[in-house]
Amino acid sequence: MIKTGKIKVNVGDIISTIILSSTSNSKVNLFEEAQKNNLILFFFPGYGIGKTYSELSGCTLEGKMFRDNNQAIQKLNGKVFGISLQSTEQQRQFVENEKLNFELLSDKEKELSNILGVPLWTAPTGEQFTDRTTFIIKKGGEIAYILENVVPNGHIEEVIQLLSRL
Repeated sequence: MIKTGKIKVNVGDIISTIILSSTSNSKVNLFEEAQKNNLILFFFPGYGIGKTYSELSGCTLEGKMFRDNNQAIQKLNGKVFGISLQSTEQQRQFVENEKLNFELLSDKEKELSNILGVPLWTAPTGEQFTDRTTFIIKKGGEIAYILENVVPNGHIEEVIQLLSRL
């Protein structure tokens, strides 16, 4: 697989007004959400992708860790959104099968990925997937932390620790 892209935003930048489709059948404006909560935006390749491309496995594990720790995140005034290039229909299967307690957002057109500069993986088939990247955004919209090349194991502990510093 070929990896392309470089983070285009920096810590201290303000999140753009981006509206994405959600698994809750709504449109989510990330700038508006950031006015109410600290945000955790975790980009993942996609549900079930690891069965085809083992180097992209771990999405289920990561989703379950955010699910199991969502109460702790909410206590820190945080709100989680998982983001992939998959359609909301594909993402709903993830939410249902894994009983996720947060919304997934579809960046099928790669609008947010391109603005933030999230690296993409291109498979030999030409399919593209986002790299595991997490953005922690302070209430108000300022990007506080950018975590690249995320490894699912231990990631949730790092996110909670960083969120507690905001």
